[in-house]
Amino acid sequence: MSEKKQLVSIGVAAKNAGISRQSLQYYLMLDLMEPTEVTDSGRRKFDQAAVERIKLIKKLEYLKTF
Repeated sequence: MSEKKQLVSIGVAAKNAGISRQSLQYYLMLDLMEPTEVTDSGRRKFDQAAVERIKLIKKLEYLKTF
């Protein structure tokens, strides 16, 4: 039996990754990542793997400044 992924909203995903909601929206706009799922009403949902990808993007963005 497979486990259902726990999905969180864009705000919770951003908070868990240590960035602002606006930064996550910017990453999505640049196509650096995609939400795990989009509900019928258009809400974007993210799993833990997506949160880890957000953290990676943040680290790479930081390293770019050196």
